[in-house]
Amino acid sequence: MSRKKSKKAKKTKSPAAEQKQVRAGLNVAKRSSDTWHHWAFARQETPAGVVRPKDRAEARTKAREEYLNNPYAAGFADTFALYLVGTGPRLRFKGSGNPDFIREVELLWRDWSDSVRLAKTLRLGVKSLVVDGELFLMESLNPKRPIWGINYQVLDPQRIGNPGGKPWTPRMQDGIFFDEFGNVDAFCVYDTPEYDCSFYDSGRYQVISSQNIHFAFKENLPEVTRGWSWFAPVLESMGRLRDYEDGVIEAAKSAANTFATLETQSGFVDGSSALTIGEETDYYPWESHTPQRNKIIQLPPETTLKAFQPAQPTTNVPEFISNQVARLGRGMGLTRNRATGSSHEYNFSSGKLDSQPFEMLISCLQRDLLELDVMDKLFADFYVGILPRLCLKYPDAPELEDADWSWRWPKPPLVDEEAAARADAIRVKSCQATIREIWEERHPDSRFEEVKAEIDADRKAYPEIYGAQTGDADGVAPVAAGTRIAEPQTPAIGKQRGEE
Repeated sequence: MSRKKSKKAKKTKSPAAEQKQVRAGLNVAKRSSDTWHHWAFARQETPAGVVRPKDRAEARTKAREEYLNNPYAAGFADTFALYLVGTGPRLRFKGSGNPDFIREVELLWRDWSDSVRLAKTLRLGVKSLVVDGELFLMESLNPKRPIWGINYQVLDPQRIGNPGGKPWTPRMQDGIFFDEFGNVDAFCVYDTPEYDCSFYDSGRYQVISSQNIHFAFKENLPEVTRGWSWFAPVLESMGRLRDYEDGVIEAAKSAANTFATLETQSGFVDGSSALTIGEETDYYPWESHTPQRNKIIQLPPETTLKAFQPAQPTTNVPEFISNQVARLGRGMGLTRNRATGSSHEYNFSSGKLDSQPFEMLISCLQRDLLELDVMDKLFADFYVGILPRLCLKYPDAPELEDADWSWRWPKPPLVDEEAAARADAIRVKSCQATIREIWEERHPDSRFEEVKAEIDADRKAYPEIYGAQTGDADGVAPVAAGTRIAEPQTPAIGKQRGEE
């Protein structure tokens, strides 16, 4: 019987079960009921299809709304503008061996940039980069400007678009014209309306050469020709944070506006109440009772007044907002103290470590978006414009192809001057930097050659000041009095016997 049962068991075994295979895969590549809502809008599209002009305009509109009404969004944009531009870059011209010629070029650039308020324009351009995602800096003729009759203004990115709403082509995409090699050739700029209007007319436009417009944006995806707002990844979180703050404020306002509550002695009072003495009352406990100002409060019958402290219950609102703002700033590259605008959660060492990635980000943005795309092209046009004037005084003035220059961006103010001075001394001693480089880093508005004679004269006149060193850099090593520093030393036994 046992053999027959085993045979029947083998016959009833399904062949599909033997052929069943286990297929492994990525859970993130599947859509379940738990993640369907989160990934509902994920599509396999090209970068240009993901960020369409209509979607970019919608993100730009929301970003401007947050920038104008959300203090944190305004702080983000102002932080980038101050750290990227500050008081404006300082030119370091290196195109000639004649120091007088170099100094005159730098002075001419400084005077012209101050006359056109270039630093202010660049700060506005950085805000346009953060909020709108793009920077269009157009030059315009202004004969009233000294030294060089050119002025610059920041264009609204909404003014750049295809003329008449024409479809995209390989040579014309979203208001940008390309040559056969893929270089930007021109821009289609809509005219400003002559009357009060909220929209630009795509039928009235000008095609302006790329030599007259400096265009910069941060590439987040390949093969994208236009940028979008830096607020785009955090716009939804910004809106939710503002909703949360509005809810907390409304709750606090309701608590502050409530003076007291009326409570009944019987639980319910109406005209047919058995506890009513004398006249019947139509008062219901859910109705409001508004007392008159400077009058004695007269309560309805069978009610008592119960006052309470008009304060919001203790919550973690500051901690929650701080964490959310830090999360929003992280999506844009801002550190926690720069996103929240407060460093009370930091000690000095943590602040320095946290500043390193942010300073690296600022250096990359300054190099990619401002120097290469804006400042180098701007100075090249400036140098070509003033070169005939310079050649009259300096016949050996180099041409633009032979000239070389760099930019010095202002640094944030130092927290510990003495620690920075020690660090600079270590850099000089270890041959990491020269005295001139350190001087120009600390004083971006002056040149080392101009003050070197004064420094040498002061060192000779006041040797007691320049010769004295303080702190750990005085060259005196601590003397150990025993096994530990500052511990009294016990004389050896041999020495004691010898002295005796």
